[in-house]
Amino acid sequence: MKIIQNLFSIKFFWFIRGLIYKCFFGKFGNLSYIGKPTLIINPKKFFIGNKVRIFPCARLEAHGSFPVLIEDNVSIGHNLHLSAYNKIIIGSGTTVASNVLIMSLIHNVVVKDIPYMDQPIKGKETIIGKNCLIGSNSCIMAGVTLGDQCIVASNSVVTKSFDSHQVIAGNPAQVLKKLF
Repeated sequence: MKIIQNLFSIKFFWFIRGLIYKCFFGKFGNLSYIGKPTLIINPKKFFIGNKVRIFPCARLEAHGSFPVLIEDNVSIGHNLHLSAYNKIIIGSGTTVASNVLIMSLIHNVVVKDIPYMDQPIKGKETIIGKNCLIGSNSCIMAGVTLGDQCIVASNSVVTKSFDSHQVIAGNPAQVLKKLF
């Protein structure tokens, strides 16, 4: 019983934090909550839907002029690293496990003998469809589009786009099977 009370009090504080964030984010939907983040850059670029659950230690970065859209009823585990320069969309009903990297930002290596981090930045739109499952320790790289109801296995690196209803895994990720 004490564990349930502690869990309730923790989520209560996350909910209160969400109410405060409504002032800072582009949108922070009803019944959404967020655990203590590690870093948030440009919160006005983040549009969080209703019933979104973001667990602690999220690193949310919006470097460009495009929005980051997290649609309704999305669950995101601990240690999300979301790095945006172009648009990122996470579709409704999607579950993102712990330790996941989602990017729409890449360094455009065009100048010889210049350190990688000093190269110009460019972005490619990244879209995760509705009702997807992104396994723990996965990377969704810039320019990827995942169709609806895709499953990305744990420890996968997704470097290209996939149609709906696919189970994908590996580094680089490949289709294991088609659902339904």
